[in-house]
Amino acid sequence: MSGIERSVDDLGRIVLPIKYRKRLGICSNDKVIVDVDRGVITISPMKGVCALCGEAIQSESRVRLCRACIDKVKKS
Repeated sequence: MSGIERSVDDLGRIVLPIKYRKRLGICSNDKVIVDVDRGVITISPMKGVCALCGEAIQSESRVRLCRACIDKVKKS
């Protein structure tokens, strides 16, 4: 397993590393979804994120793919 180790404080909070926040476009006061599946906690931004690569999507559309992934799908 790769990743960054973080401690949980007395209130159950953790700090999300800046490199992950930047990659997903998560800013201060943004809402996220916290979920648990088979013992794994996932944190996902509420705003648009590409369903394939996880990169932030500029516009909120019904297609949840970034421009790069759309181009890859079109080529295949």
